[in-house]
Amino acid sequence: MTSDHFAMVLPKEGASSQHEPTASSSSTSSVIRTRSVRSKSGKSHAAAKFFGSKKLVSGPAIGISNGENFIFKPTKSERARIYVKNQWNNVMYDDMRSDVNREFAADFRTRLWFTYRRHFPVISGSQLTTDCGWGCCLRSGQILLAEGLVRHFLGRNWRWEETDDREQEVFHRQIIRWFGDFDRPDNLFGIHRLVNIGIDQQHGRKAGDWYGPASLALILQRAMSMARSANPLLQDIQLYVSKDCSIFKGDVLELLADRLLYSTSTAAEPRALIIIVPVRLGSSRMNPLYIPCIKELLTMEYSIGITGGRPAHSLHFVGWQDNSLISVDPHLSQQAVDVDTRSFPLSSFHCSTPHTLPVKKMDPSCALGFYFANIRDFYKFEQISSEVQNLHCKGFPVFTFAEGHCRDYEHNLEERAEWIENNSNPLTSSNAGSDYVIL
Repeated sequence: MTSDHFAMVLPKEGASSQHEPTASSSSTSSVIRTRSVRSKSGKSHAAAKFFGSKKLVSGPAIGISNGENFIFKPTKSERARIYVKNQWNNVMYDDMRSDVNREFAADFRTRLWFTYRRHFPVISGSQLTTDCGWGCCLRSGQILLAEGLVRHFLGRNWRWEETDDREQEVFHRQIIRWFGDFDRPDNLFGIHRLVNIGIDQQHGRKAGDWYGPASLALILQRAMSMARSANPLLQDIQLYVSKDCSIFKGDVLELLADRLLYSTSTAAEPRALIIIVPVRLGSSRMNPLYIPCIKELLTMEYSIGITGGRPAHSLHFVGWQDNSLISVDPHLSQQAVDVDTRSFPLSSFHCSTPHTLPVKKMDPSCALGFYFANIRDFYKFEQISSEVQNLHCKGFPVFTFAEGHCRDYEHNLEERAEWIENNSNPLTSSNAGSDYVIL
């Protein structure tokens, strides 16, 4: 008997979302699970083959004795009874597995997928017409950002290929157009735009360089800021990147507050917010302390995934199964698609094959993504994520919530550094031989 556990952030029908502390909870949840799925063993010779290395003894039944597995020789009537029982169990569990698999597959196929592309227009300042071999982190970031935009414009219950809503299909195509692989004004989050932002932000960078999750988060933040100025559809959503694993509540609440408070607009609609939290969960490898916490955070209703992967191989994680993370993999080279045509093909922007990576092999450097439709969502997230980290992280949280604004924190650091410089004693001959100098 094998046990498979799937976990993804799936919506509930007719009920408000509610956090659950563990993936094994028995109450109704947005987390998909299958439990105790019986494998198809068929007749007795199949079972004997499976237990071929075990001890064979005579007797009328199959059992376990003193913790050791034994295979007994069943009678003809016993074989018939076992066959009928196995067939009935397969019918019951297959029905359950079919429902779970269908729901999981529909959810996974709905997520936008951005991969390596070839034969797109040359990236300015280079001769590159493909991002194969270097653009996987940027593609993973596109997947994360696109998931946030899908939540914002289409909602968590939207399913690709399962809706005939014309308006939803228009938004679906518009979101993909924003990520087009052309250097056009409407390709707000395309590979050309992201590369140029990276070059502007970090002197010495050039097209073809690889980015880590922290650099990627800042590129996406800048791209969203520029996009909000260029397209009115994006006026109601902001993107915030945490500083030193700290989410400053003053900054977040300012971004999420009504426009009447923080802009000259006459509209009083609340803004939505995407938060990206770059973190490092270990030195050279994943610290096992954080594995349960990461799995919990990944299955929260506010999660839009984790951009991470293994060293030099970026992936975007959307769920977990047992001790492995389920990922959308950008490492597939596809022909560039001109998304400015009216009915461009959609199939290459949706993936139907999930990949898994053992969570212990995950690179400790990653970026967590969350989407909040309003201030209430953020307050719930603060409470639930703090409880999860208190439960699992033993005083070493993945990230924290800080009062005030990041600018106040940075200003205090500058003042403290200036005070230390003005009040520290210079190194003299009397203390030059000391083992250390207190700065």
